[in-house]
Amino acid sequence: VQCCECKCNLTEKCFSREGKLYCKNDFFRCFGTKCAGCAQGISPSDLVRRGRSKVVHLNCFTYMMCNKQLSTGEELYIIDENKFVCKEDYLSGSSVAKDN
Repeated sequence: VQCCECKCNLTEKCFSREGKLYCKNDFFRCFGTKCAGCAQGISPSDLVRRGRSKVVHLNCFTYMMCNKQLSTGEELYIIDENKFVCKEDYLSGSSVAKDN
């Protein structure tokens, strides 16, 4: 028995949806929580950060304008539901200029 996505052998445990069998990682990638940064699925083994109600892969947790990695406890602004902007860029208005 194989995962319908990655074709790995399902020897211990599998997940089913609509008659198809999945390994744990592919099931969560396809049907689990989606990253607010890249819109890809988040698997149980992925490192994530949470910002308000958003869940983001650790590598996707960057500011939209300057691409700086966000740090825990750092003040940030969210625009368009899922774009993170640092305080400096937000206050300088560069996020508004970039969107127009």
